[in-house]
Amino acid sequence: MFAIADSEQLSSTCSAGDHIYTAQRSPLYAALSKAGAEDADILELSSHALGAAPPVHLFISAHYLLLGGVEHPLARFFPTLTADPAPPGEAWPHFRAFCLEHREALTSLLQTRSVQMTYVERCSVLMPAMSLAGQMAGAPMHIVELGCSAGIMLIFDKYAYEMRPGEVVGPADAEIRLKGELHGGAKLEMPQILSRTGIDLNLIDPHSADDRRWMLATDIGHKAAAV
Repeated sequence: MFAIADSEQLSSTCSAGDHIYTAQRSPLYAALSKAGAEDADILELSSHALGAAPPVHLFISAHYLLLGGVEHPLARFFPTLTADPAPPGEAWPHFRAFCLEHREALTSLLQTRSVQMTYVERCSVLMPAMSLAGQMAGAPMHIVELGCSAGIMLIFDKYAYEMRPGEVVGPADAEIRLKGELHGGAKLEMPQILSRTGIDLNLIDPHSADDRRWMLATDIGHKAAAV
């Protein structure tokens, strides 16, 4: 049974998402969070989620189903699914209808899939620390990542970085160049990595089309597709 205390906690978490996702430039998720905080049916559905972020887990699960080809008017609000998304403020009735229509599939995702938000952009924060660690070690390094998801950060040395104007570090033929803003400190150097080990309770396989779709579904607005 869905307890009143659970409802109040989920409502508070959902309501907080309005401010969180606004700050993260995700107007769609901000609008859904604001409306969802007052909807008992949606709060009950999100209560089936794993982990500590039930509302966004539900948003991601709905996004995942839409990316998989489920046809619904809700798709018009996701920049990953249309070049001209509809206003986020108009999304709620469509989202609510989608959740009720696909309750069984969403519940299954909430109970079996965990939220693992891994963005390559995070490597721009990691790079200065890894450069310093490499310089201090003075030798090739073995790296271990706990909670590695798909291992995107384990291969940080495969990307190029421009942390200061005109200063590029990394492979010349890197397909991804990350930009950041770094003040002071020594010149960045790419450390040599001897081995990489990733540990995760729920590993994501980047070679799997299904896992890649889940990763795309977790994009809440940090990148070009401002969901």
